[in-house]
Amino acid sequence: MTSTIHIDLLFSSKARGGYPNYYEKIKTYVTIISSLAVSIDKNVSAKSFKVALDSDHESVFHYSDTNSSWVGIRNVSDKLPDQKVGIIGIGGTGSYILD
Repeated sequence: MTSTIHIDLLFSSKARGGYPNYYEKIKTYVTIISSLAVSIDKNVSAKSFKVALDSDHESVFHYSDTNSSWVGIRNVSDKLPDQKVGIIGIGGTGSYILD
């Protein structure tokens, strides 16, 4: 049996001039989405886990690199800080490489 999903509504909250960083963008989206649940029950929260602090202050990434250890290539990623890497084409394949 095949089921079909129909989408009647899209959600986007683009700030004028963009967001100052990725954190502010996600924080805004979480606030918007969770505000309906909070209006029903003041005890609910989107913050269900302890904050994971990034101990790698010398990272070339603007966010914590959790992907390298997940796929077991941390030793390869450790070679990148002293290298310049160019990714040509941030389409379907390039975006995975960028991550």
